[in-house]
Amino acid sequence: VDTSKEIDPINPGTVTIRGTIADYDKSSTTGMLYYFDGLARENKSALVSIDSTGSFITSFTLAHQTSTIYLFLGKYGIHLTARPNKEYEIQVSKDGPVFMGEDGELNNQLNKVLIALQDTFREDNQLRNQYSDSDSIGFETYYDFCMDLARRKLIFLDEFCNENQILEEARLLTEQNIKYEPAWALIVFRSITHDGRWYKRENTPKDLVDRLRKEFPINNPTAIASRSYHDYLTNILDIMREEVIASEAYIETLKASGKFTEDEISIWKGIFSYDGVTYVTKEFQDLIRDKGDIQEKLFREDNLKKMFEYSSTLPKWLGRDFIVSQGVMRDYFEIPLLEISASEWEIISSLLSNQ
Repeated sequence: VDTSKEIDPINPGTVTIRGTIADYDKSSTTGMLYYFDGLARENKSALVSIDSTGSFITSFTLAHQTSTIYLFLGKYGIHLTARPNKEYEIQVSKDGPVFMGEDGELNNQLNKVLIALQDTFREDNQLRNQYSDSDSIGFETYYDFCMDLARRKLIFLDEFCNENQILEEARLLTEQNIKYEPAWALIVFRSITHDGRWYKRENTPKDLVDRLRKEFPINNPTAIASRSYHDYLTNILDIMREEVIASEAYIETLKASGKFTEDEISIWKGIFSYDGVTYVTKEFQDLIRDKGDIQEKLFREDNLKKMFEYSSTLPKWLGRDFIVSQGVMRDYFEIPLLEISASEWEIISSLLSNQ
């Protein structure tokens, strides 16, 4: 059952981060800040100004609370959680960051919890990555491992928070990220890479998304800050895209366009079936150079239709808003090949609960 709609966590606003670097050596006059925008499905960045005394400041627009902010100031790397319309102050030194002011103690405790989890489950996380890269591990085996790892992490989290008097908000934010780790790991497991090429695993359940949705709700405002939650939603969108590529109907779309010869259609079939040999042929390279934009435009048109159709079957609210927003940003604005018609705007509006 999806989470109730009592809270709307989308509230765009400006975030300001300022602070000082102790024993500043003046080796860097600027730093960089990186964060993930769940609405645009984009890794964004902001420049950080550092003056001669080691004081720094940056501001950027944030749509919702996120724990995906990484700040790099010379030799120092800092991770923090932030929400819109807030200001953050950090004292940076060789002993680590100390967060001051609003949400300062929350970030101090979140970092403490994160370090404890990383140290305790380092080998388990490495083993999960090894399983994910292996083509000899079946889906059910990997499923059992991921679910058991999350279970053990949650037990550790509760014990650690009780022993160290961790704020309830810090515990809850960490808990949600752990709960969605299996969703992210399992949905990514559907594919594997060999020799730089992407292949779909043969043992992937056909009902993967429906199965995951029963255990990991797509509408969950308490998970809004979790990167695992957003990676899970992003991959639901990617599966829609993969279904378009795998569809015979899309090959018929290419044929009906009248833009491709029979030989060129055969090349596209090889590409869409993930035939590694076709990728390296001169014929494919020539086809991409001469007609790649035509194929991409047709693909995005079919992909949008699939996204509209599939999204209408999802429960309306937060998760669907993210999926639709990401799809629109990708297929209309990432590469501006399409223009949004009035009728398409109506469909988009009907799918969103937060305009």
